[in-house]
Amino acid sequence: MKSTHLILLLIFLFSSCKKLNKEHDSENHSKEKVEIELENGKPNAEQLLNKANTYFVNRKFEESKKELRILLKKYPTSNEVQNANILMTKANIELDKIQREENIIRDEEKKNNELKIELATKKMKKKVDKLENITWYQDKTSPQYINYNGFFLYIGDSGYNYPTLRLRIQYKDNDWLFIEKYIIYVDGLKYKTIETKYGDVKRDNGSGGVWEWIDISIDKYNEDDVNDFDVIRAMINGKDVKIKFIGSQYSKVKTITKEQKNALKNVLEVYEVLGGELY
Repeated sequence: MKSTHLILLLIFLFSSCKKLNKEHDSENHSKEKVEIELENGKPNAEQLLNKANTYFVNRKFEESKKELRILLKKYPTSNEVQNANILMTKANIELDKIQREENIIRDEEKKNNELKIELATKKMKKKVDKLENITWYQDKTSPQYINYNGFFLYIGDSGYNYPTLRLRIQYKDNDWLFIEKYIIYVDGLKYKTIETKYGDVKRDNGSGGVWEWIDISIDKYNEDDVNDFDVIRAMINGKDVKIKFIGSQYSKVKTITKEQKNALKNVLEVYEVLGGELY
């Protein structure tokens, strides 16, 4: 009986020693792994947590989360895991708070911009093309139909891309000119010549009159290397602004009125509010 007890005691002692050795080896292995990683320049769990904390204090929450994710992946059984999870939760809370604040600011900016557009476009005639999803704006004083003399800008806005800015020049008289080009003069200086190609100038007639018109885009630079925006601004600020219609045989000169200048200015302001760039 005593022999049996002795054998069992020996087995227990042997198992306990084996378990202790295993735990000791495991601990040594972990220490060796950390030491190897430190030698290779890789941060350990404690260093990663410290770095994440530093980022968090400096409100760099995404960077903090990045360090925490590395820690949780590489050292899932380390003593730092609990604190890492707590810090991860705090970082997510802060990021959610920032997102909500940004959404509030963005909504306010959107409302302010919509109000600004509404106020600016009150001066405009508005026409919606539902098929093309484009809203057209022109000044209320500019002619709506082609059988009137006119020099005016108008805008096409889809709400998605930058708005387009176009110029319409309309000539109404009793006799045809068969216009080939237009020359703009500001206070005696020739500012721009608009050359036309076949088909650019449209023509129609009725009720004892004739009318010719052209519709072109306003660009920063075009074929004559002249900035159209500079020309329009010069016309708005000029005292004596004229346009010369040069036909196949004859020519006519018309003065740009104060009302037309104001209309040009109004459209440029709306164009900028809608997101257009004034070069």
